[in-house]
Amino acid sequence: MDYEEIMAIAQRNYENGGDAIVECFDREDCEKEFKTIEDVKQFCRLRWEQWLNCRFGDEEPKDWQWVD
Repeated sequence: MDYEEIMAIAQRNYENGGDAIVECFDREDCEKEFKTIEDVKQFCRLRWEQWLNCRFGDEEPKDWQWVD
């Protein structure tokens, strides 16, 4: 995967964990970290799980969703 593909996927999944890729990863970091779309999905899912673990309040969390 190249940088533009990774960023396009991350932007489509911005609210599903892709925000960290869009906001924090540069070209070099993306190309080192993400070799396949599954790598991007796994990263986003982990970010989502971290968000769930850190939230507080009574609101029921929404489910993680992947946008292709």
